[in-house]
Amino acid sequence: MLYRAPEESLEVFDYLDDVMRDATKNNLEVIVIGDLNCDIFKTSRQTERLLEFTMVNELEQLIKEPMRATSTTSTLINVLITSTPRLFNKAGAINIVFSNHYSIYGVMHGSATHPDKHRIITTCSWKDKNVSDFIADLKQTPWCLIDSFNDVDDMCSAWESLMKSLIDQHFPLKKKHIHRQTHPWLENSVLRLMRMRDQIHKRARKS
Repeated sequence: MLYRAPEESLEVFDYLDDVMRDATKNNLEVIVIGDLNCDIFKTSRQTERLLEFTMVNELEQLIKEPMRATSTTSTLINVLITSTPRLFNKAGAINIVFSNHYSIYGVMHGSATHPDKHRIITTCSWKDKNVSDFIADLKQTPWCLIDSFNDVDDMCSAWESLMKSLIDQHFPLKKKHIHRQTHPWLENSVLRLMRMRDQIHKRARKS
């Protein structure tokens, strides 16, 4: 749960970016709820930073209803942001005023579901030592046995059997778990450059 004061800097999003990297690395579900004082209904530097945060980290903001509304204006500054929107049955605003704006809520499904922690690939090791040993055994393999066959198919089968035996010995297949990771290349330095680009572009459009 977070709160950002109206005049506070946007460094909280740098902190959230770090949290997301750690959560992605450890395959954790993320739910951010609170008042970030970024009015989603208006275009501003604060709102652009919030939208950038959700887009880059593949998150979804579930609250769509205004927190404060009059006959002429409406605002949405309270958010419920998650990496797994399917966990929620519904989300919205409670039409009861506890402060100067409505409170928000999210109703989760009864049984939590978990995203796939990893995918499994099949691979083999091509270390220098493995390659050296393989080449040495290639020279020692009795390839002359192939000449004992008259049928070309039998000769091919014998060669394939000898070669496969060597490959399985020196380069055995192994199953490897690959953890899910979202945009590992998108570090703070890249995000700062993206924000600088957007600011320069905005100034250029006004000039």
